[in-house]
Amino acid sequence: MTLGFDMRQPITAAALSLAVLGGCTQVSYVDRGTTKNIDTASAQQEPITRQVDYHLERAFYETPPDCVMVLPTRVPKGTDAGIGRRIDDAVARHLNGYLDKVIDARRLGVQARERVLDPAHPGDRQRLGRALRCDTYMEVETAGVSSSYAVVWTSLSIGVRMTLKRVRDDEVLWRGAHTAERSGGGMPITLLGAGAGMFNAGRLAGDKDAVPSMIDDSLRRTLASLPDMRRK
Repeated sequence: MTLGFDMRQPITAAALSLAVLGGCTQVSYVDRGTTKNIDTASAQQEPITRQVDYHLERAFYETPPDCVMVLPTRVPKGTDAGIGRRIDDAVARHLNGYLDKVIDARRLGVQARERVLDPAHPGDRQRLGRALRCDTYMEVETAGVSSSYAVVWTSLSIGVRMTLKRVRDDEVLWRGAHTAERSGGGMPITLLGAGAGMFNAGRLAGDKDAVPSMIDDSLRRTLASLPDMRRK
């Protein structure tokens, strides 16, 4: 007995397209000319393009950052709180490869509470910057994890947008955005192929390491568009 499939079925067609294209895409970096163009470009981007949209403003070169405060990641309501914390920690970890001084979100929160200040408030943020001798801050946003499951195909993705700003006047210095994806499954041409596809799709759907890995990939690729600001 063989298990056939109808290419007119949308689930099967999607699985076929992803199977063909999933293994042949590479990360590309596109300078959007201005940070204002990045939101539109990222919204129109197809997930499988693995594209990083970014731009360094002139202000970055005028006042290169010496220190960055990482603000808590903004996540949609209802999102697992662990997602934001994982992103916070990963941002600080990767930023340490670009700057000599990084104040992670956890430490920033402690310092803010001790001084009864709110990092989200511009005036309080400036006070924190002066107290901690830190001239820039990083805003991070995510829409959370997006998932789709089609029995023989599973796809997970998470996008981030990062904005580096000057503390004293909130001037944007750099912005980058990227969506990382994981997919698994196969084409159900035969009964054996369908079984393998279902197994691989189910394995990815239940992989607890997939989301942390995607978070790390997304942040690492996005921050790669930043110059190395460490003092040699």
